[in-house]
Amino acid sequence: MSILNYIKEYNACDFSDYRNKGGLDESSRKIIDIIKSSNLKERDKSLFPTGLKLDFFSKVSDPGKMVLVLADNVEPGCFRDTYLLQNAIFAVFEAVLAVLEATSAKVAVFLFNPWQKEVAESVRSSLNILLSDSDFNQKMKLSDIDFEFIFSGGLCNFGDPVLAVDQISGRQAVARKGYSANYISPSDRSLLGKPVLVMNLDTLIQIPLILRKGPEWYRSQGDPENPGTKILSVSGAVKSPGIYEFYYGTNIEEIIAKCSGEIDFEKISGVIPAGYGSGIFPIKHCSSLTSKIFEGSGALYFYSEKNCPVAIASKILNFLSGESCGFCIPCREGTRYLVDFFSNCNKKPVYDVQYKSYSYSIKHISEIASLLKMTSRCDTGRRIALLVNSLIEYFPTEMEKHFLRQECSVKQCWK
Repeated sequence: MSILNYIKEYNACDFSDYRNKGGLDESSRKIIDIIKSSNLKERDKSLFPTGLKLDFFSKVSDPGKMVLVLADNVEPGCFRDTYLLQNAIFAVFEAVLAVLEATSAKVAVFLFNPWQKEVAESVRSSLNILLSDSDFNQKMKLSDIDFEFIFSGGLCNFGDPVLAVDQISGRQAVARKGYSANYISPSDRSLLGKPVLVMNLDTLIQIPLILRKGPEWYRSQGDPENPGTKILSVSGAVKSPGIYEFYYGTNIEEIIAKCSGEIDFEKISGVIPAGYGSGIFPIKHCSSLTSKIFEGSGALYFYSEKNCPVAIASKILNFLSGESCGFCIPCREGTRYLVDFFSNCNKKPVYDVQYKSYSYSIKHISEIASLLKMTSRCDTGRRIALLVNSLIEYFPTEMEKHFLRQECSVKQCWK
């Protein structure tokens, strides 16, 4: 059984039906041992063992410790969180209650982005249904738990918990280098001076299925080293965009076949495999992208032969430059230079003022990208570097046409 099938079979958006079918089980369980035994890992690029993460946090003695649920879709192109909150909200609540029980935390904070007000109201209504059931309320001691709803400032945190906590605490969002995906302690700019355990919905939604089917069953699903599925938000030039799930290691040809039937190289020209800044690649090189797809937000975007990769990259670069906190000087200044460079793709020939050489300019922006990759504290700078390098490596002809000859193969930039 997959997560999406579980959501439908157990009707996880209806409280009464979900409980009658075995959901929201209030029996006492050794949740941390179950999660450890299942080998569940965080659904982000860290692949940190979730059971170990819960175990760490359970040993924090501060009675005010909190669980922060990232429900803000992480970044553009990812609509997984909204889907889960609308179609599996009581499974989400079950997972959150299991984490609270396992870690002895009494505060659960849901983080939404400013454009999710209707979704947040829907979640609040579902929570009221949960709290209004006196029998369940008494058994789970919900009166002892404080549920809070917070809206972020809109900054794209790419799943970085430190940035998320900084946003809702009113501090400048500055990433911490070497974050290890466990929890954020008071010394790490925590929320309201209290330790915070940050959980994303893609990881949480795995927990009810593990509790229903057992850890042994879960370990048998997919890759033994990283069992279970990852939920992807698929959009762009496919016949059936939407929410899909795949086992870790599923190759991109299988993903395209499920979303769009047989691969049509005339219609699907390229892919952005793991959200903004994961790079942009021609579809003919898709066989090497399998590992990238399962990193980060799970936003998978395909573009058609009518879309220009340089124009797409330029728009993404403009977005990422606005997300830079400005803390790292190479990221702040290098990003500005790159934005200026790409903003000229449909204005005038690009060359370095001193050398007046297109090839030198390409070498120069490649060096800037390498510097961002080496010196950036967070993913924003590294994503910019990956985007620029992928464009230089896989689309050299298009780059030369745009920046030297003012031509665009699909006539999107230069008519």
